[in-house]
Amino acid sequence: MVTVLSAFIVFATSTGLMKDRQWEEITEVGLFAAIMTAVFGWMFPFLMAEFKRNDSGFRREGLFPLMLVSALLGTAILTLSSVLWPWIGTLHPETGQLTELVGHHPVGLFYTAAMYFTAAMISCAFFVLMSTAPFAVMVPQSAPWLGTVLTLLGYLGLSGGYIGVAIWLGLRDPSAGGLLFLAVCVPVSVLLCAAGIGLTQRVRLPEIVVSR
Repeated sequence: MVTVLSAFIVFATSTGLMKDRQWEEITEVGLFAAIMTAVFGWMFPFLMAEFKRNDSGFRREGLFPLMLVSALLGTAILTLSSVLWPWIGTLHPETGQLTELVGHHPVGLFYTAAMYFTAAMISCAFFVLMSTAPFAVMVPQSAPWLGTVLTLLGYLGLSGGYIGVAIWLGLRDPSAGGLLFLAVCVPVSVLLCAAGIGLTQRVRLPEIVVSR
C-alpha cells in the first residue's frame, strides 16, 4: 500500500496534480520524495497498531524483533520501489543536491533507506510506549498526565529533529560527514527502539487472563 501510494504521490507531484500550500506546482520533486519517505517512516508504528485490540495490538512477547524485522522489510520494499520514481517523476533539477540522487544512485538509495528506517525506529520507541504503558505508574499519581506529555515531547522532538536534519542534508551536496551522520543514526535508532520497547514491557499492566 505504501509503495503504491508513494509512486502515485511522486507521479502526481511531477505532473503538477499535487500543489503546495500556496496552490502552486511543486518543482523540487526529489525533495518532496525525501520528505514523503521521512513521513512514511514516522507513520510506520501507526500502521502496525490495531487500536481495537488490547495494548493497541502490540504483543507482549517478541515485540522488538517484530518491529525490527517489519521496519527492515518496509525499508527494503520502499527503497526498491524508489528505483521507479525517476521514471515517473522529474527528480533531477541538476543543482547537486543529495535529493537528486534518490532512486537512481547508490548514495540516493542509501539516503532513502537510512531516512525511512531511522524515522521508523525512533517513532516506534515512543509510539509503542504511549499506546500501551500505564503512565500513572511512571509519574506521581497526582499528575498522571505528565508522563504522556513528557513522552509526547520526546517523541516530537527527536523524530522531528532527525527528520529536519535529514532533509537539510538532502538539500546539500552529498558529503562524507552527512552520510556518516545518517549511517550512525541507524544503529542508534535501533538501540533507542529497544530501550523504548523494553521500558514498555516493564511498566505495562499485567495481562489479565480470563479462565474458562
